[in-house]
Amino acid sequence: MTTNMQVAAQALYGSSTSVPKQMSFAVSFIERSTICGHTEWPLQNSHEQQHIPYSRAYFCDNCGDIWARLLVHDNPEAWHLIYRKCRRHTHVLSSIAGGTFFDPQLQENFDIPKHILAEDFLFLMSLYDKLADSYIS
Repeated sequence: MTTNMQVAAQALYGSSTSVPKQMSFAVSFIERSTICGHTEWPLQNSHEQQHIPYSRAYFCDNCGDIWARLLVHDNPEAWHLIYRKCRRHTHVLSSIAGGTFFDPQLQENFDIPKHILAEDFLFLMSLYDKLADSYIS
């Protein structure tokens, strides 16, 4: 019996029946329509099976904007939709701040390019500054 992983491997890599364990996949970080960084992701694990990572689209559930994407070049048809507020609609007290690529539940946080993490950190600090200013005023 052929597994879904074997079918995907055959489609992407010809007659191969399995995906090599050390394979990595090119990922682009896209904010609005600007590519702002690149990295590589390994095979993902879910339900004790490995699979090619999915691309991600970040959707603001307040304004409907798709404000960012993580495009996995070897798997452009498979997308996960992530509901996370954009920078205009996020709040500092949210469990996961909107408008950032950082997600405490994802292992790929370590693969986010440093300049993107730095920009996200500065944005989060600006939210805390606004919150602090509101308490002082």
